[in-house]
Amino acid sequence: MPLSSDISIRQVSSLSEEEMEQAVEALDASFHRNFFGPELGDNRDTIRLALQAHILAGFYSGEVYIAEQNTNDSKLVVGASVWFGPGAKCFSAESDPGLWDASRWTEVQQTIPVKCSDWWKVFYVAYDAFCDGILGAGQKRANYHLQLLAVHPEHQRKGIARALLEPVEAKARESKKLCLVETRTPLNAEKVYPSYGYAIEGTPIVLPEFVEGTSTPFFLLVKGREWI
Repeated sequence: MPLSSDISIRQVSSLSEEEMEQAVEALDASFHRNFFGPELGDNRDTIRLALQAHILAGFYSGEVYIAEQNTNDSKLVVGASVWFGPGAKCFSAESDPGLWDASRWTEVQQTIPVKCSDWWKVFYVAYDAFCDGILGAGQKRANYHLQLLAVHPEHQRKGIARALLEPVEAKARESKKLCLVETRTPLNAEKVYPSYGYAIEGTPIVLPEFVEGTSTPFFLLVKGREWI
């Protein structure tokens, strides 16, 4: 689907307070206001802080792209993508401590209940081992990794998500690198990302249970095997 004429995409290295609030609102709405909800203590402020932390992490060592709706003389942030290129990595067991502080992820971890922070420690290890087991040790850091992609529900089906992917995908193609993304949403893994050219690799794992008796599959998808 071609990008709607009232939408523009740009890379940003910072956002004003108003733009950040708009970006977080777009992300929050896209994730149905439940982004890792139980694992973040089901606290609305903490969930929004965690979303902001992903954007700030992108400013620190990745790339951030936003989609804006242009209406007369005003603009509204309606979507965003956060990428980490070769040599960089977002939150994990081996993250740069400076990234945690600069992005306020340290604040997130200090805010949530101990039960939640303990879960995240287990998750980081399982998360890294999952990717290494499929791609090979160090391959996630060696390629382009999509950490976050979201479009406000009111602006979906306008070609925005695809447009937020294309700038980095073009870099990956030129440098003969893969594009990687993980998701714990079966619909995204089986329909949404495949529509953008991504394919599931390896066998999905089940994330460590946070709520006893629940299980969440975790998928790894890759794009670019044909250009490397």
